[in-house]
This record gives sequence, structure tokens and C-alpha cells, in this order.
Amino acid sequence: MLNKLIQYFIPLHFLRNEEEHRKAKITVGALLVVAYFNINYIIISIIFEYAGGLYSQVPLLLCSAVCLFLFRAKFVPGLVHLIFFIVCIISIAITVYFTKGYESFITPWIASTPIVALLVAGKRGGLMSLIACSLVLTGFYYLYLNEYDFPEGYNLKYKNIFSFTTNLGLILILYLVAIVFENTKNTALRNLDYKNSLLEIKQKDITDSITYAKRIQEAILPNDKLVKKLLPDSFILYKPKDIVSGDFYWVSEWGDQVMFAAVDCTGHGVPGAFMSIVGQNMLNQAVNEHGLSKPNLVLNSLNKGVSRTLGKDEDNVIRDGMDLALCSLNRKTMTLECAGAYNPVWLLRGDDIIEIKGNKFPIGSFMDDAVQNFDNNMVSLKKGDQIYIFTDGYSDQFGGPKGKKFKEKNLKSLLLAVKNLSMDQQKEHLNEKIEEWRGDLEQIDDILIMGVRI
Repeated sequence: MLNKLIQYFIPLHFLRNEEEHRKAKITVGALLVVAYFNINYIIISIIFEYAGGLYSQVPLLLCSAVCLFLFRAKFVPGLVHLIFFIVCIISIAITVYFTKGYESFITPWIASTPIVALLVAGKRGGLMSLIACSLVLTGFYYLYLNEYDFPEGYNLKYKNIFSFTTNLGLILILYLVAIVFENTKNTALRNLDYKNSLLEIKQKDITDSITYAKRIQEAILPNDKLVKKLLPDSFILYKPKDIVSGDFYWVSEWGDQVMFAAVDCTGHGVPGAFMSIVGQNMLNQAVNEHGLSKPNLVLNSLNKGVSRTLGKDEDNVIRDGMDLALCSLNRKTMTLECAGAYNPVWLLRGDDIIEIKGNKFPIGSFMDDAVQNFDNNMVSLKKGDQIYIFTDGYSDQFGGPKGKKFKEKNLKSLLLAVKNLSMDQQKEHLNEKIEEWRGDLEQIDDILIMGVRI
């Protein structure tokens, strides 16, 4: 019955927002509970010949009814709360006044008003009601100290039973208002649990889809067998930040040349993974279909392809691209050709690391940019030389005692320190070092390092 009445007085627009609907149910429920006790108190006042009860409760009952219909008529809830609690405090003050003032057994009802206001109107309403009730109680105490003669406007032979029923009523009204609050809270929690379960299902579906996309991405990457065949003394440290990665490595063979690249696409996760597929396809096209074997020509082709693919619509140009280093190794002639888009190639020889810098622009020269061509670099190799290409995820990782970036300088020192280890041991050592450096901090980017020993 109470729930039906509550729903009757709640305007339909509150159903659109779950939290607003919950607050509306508390407001209407509290008003109905107060109205119910007004009726009972009016009856008790008549029985106990208490005129003060009629003076206070009849206006409060009318106010409760008016507030309910104002609320149903979409009146501003805050104004409804204000009207109701002003009348409520005045009503209780009248009742206390006519039952011996500060010494009245009804005085505890003053304490109930801020509690109900807090549940119904929130912290602000509760605080305003607390201040008002504190002022009323202070006023009664002041009059009491000045020996003001408060009336007892009821038949004194009913005093004990009147006191009992009043205090019982206080307990019941607080309990019922709390029940209304608890029921609405439980309903909100059930709805929240239901939404959370839906979110968990959707999250699982998304995660499953991305996990499957990871399998596709891994299938596109060169397999271990091919890498070991073309680059027998090498390692690849590949640590995606998310399930799928925006970094990728590429290995291919063209005549006597083995070509390999470490590529960093814009972003990481799903956006980066999409870019990596574009990059893989275009590298394969440049070498296998167009027959390009010079690293700078391959990058020029990749640059044009990415620009065309991501910039077809002049009004919606996607300004994403790739940073990479591409190498072409000829073991017969012992030469290395390389080109880079921002990323360098490091050649470790003896106790030195020779840095072969790439061009200072990325793959992805867009429609409003001038076409830029990449430079080709060639170096002669010696037995025992070690070649390293990488993306910026390793050097940019935060960690260490001060939470700073690892930096390329430390990466160079680390590579020099492990130069005499086997390539597999180098990979293991590099992985352990970055995990130790990262500690409890989040991995901020995809990590990729390729090492090749001649």
C-alpha cells in the first residue's frame, strides 16, 4: 500500500534518472509517514484534551498534504523540502511550548527533525534543519533559565500515558523513515549490481574480442622459425603494454639481403594495433610486390602508402603515423644499409656504440605537407658487430628510486655491459632490468628491442 502511494506522488520525469528517483521515493515516503503520524497525534490530542496538539498537528498535516501534491505537480523538490521543514519545526515548537516548554517530554522531537531532513533533503537540508532546531532549543532553554511559566495545555491525568505514546511515536516515526530510506537504498544497490553485471559481461566480450585480435596480430608477425632462419644469432624483446600492441617487428628476405625493422605506430592498444596491420601490409607490398630493397626506398613507399590510406578525405585527415628503423643486412658483402623515421640504428663494435641517426620526420607525410624522402645509410660490418633497433618504450619507461625515465643513455650502458652474453641471455637481462626499474609502476608504452649479432 505504502509503495503504491509513493509511486502515485512521484512525477514520471524522476524515472529517467535512477538516483533522482531514489531521492524522490525518500521524500514522498517521509511525507506520507509524517502525515500518518499527524493523523494519529490529532486523535490523541482530542482524547487527551490537548489544544496545543491540534494547533500544531492540523497545520502540519495540511502542509504534508500540500507538499505531496506540489511534489507530484513537479514543483522544485528543494522548495518543497524547505516549506515542509519550516512548518515541521514550527509545529514541534508549538507542541513543546504547550507541554511545559524546555521540560517537555516532547523536546526530543526537536532532535528528530534534522535526522529526517538529512535523510530526505541531504547534507545541506540536514544542516539547515540542525541550525534551526538548535536555535529553537536554545530559545526554550533561555526562557527556562529566566523562569518563564510555560503552560501545560492538556488534561494532566493523562500525562504519563501521553508521554509514553509521544515517545513511542518518536521511535516509530524515525524507524519508518529509516525503513523508507533503507528500502530505496537497497533498490538502488540491486540496480547497481545489475548494471555492474551487465558491464562485466560487456567487458568480458570486449576483452575476448581484443584477445582474439591479439591472436590475429601475432599470426601476422614473423614467426620464431623464420626469424631464427634469417637472423640465427638474434633476439626480439617484445612487451606490449596492453593485450594488443602498436609496436611491431618485421623480417623479410630479398635475394642475399635480410631486411628487418622495429616499428612504433601512433598510440598503443587497439588503435596502435590497427596501425600496425597497415604498416605490416605496406612493408610487405613494398618489398615483395614492388621489389624495393633499399631501406630508404621502402620507407618512401611506406610513407606514401600511409599518407594515401589515412588521408583520403581532406576534411578528415588522420594525423597518425609511425617511427621506425629499417635495416638491410647482406652477409656476403658484410654491409648494412639502413634508414630511419626518427628512430636510429645502433651498431655496437668493441667498446663503442655507433649511432646511425634516422631522418627527423615520421612515416606519414600528410596531404598538406611537402613530400619528404628518406636518406639511405650504408656501413661496412665486421664479425662480432651487434646491431640494435628499438622503439622508445624501453627508454621512456618510468621507474627507479625517483620514478624517472630509463633514458637512452642508460640503455646504451646496459647494452655495453651485456655485449659478451649470448643474444638470448641479453634478451633475458634486458627484460629483468626493465622490470626491476619499473617496479610497481605501470608500463607506459609498448616495448620492442631487436638485437642481431654478425
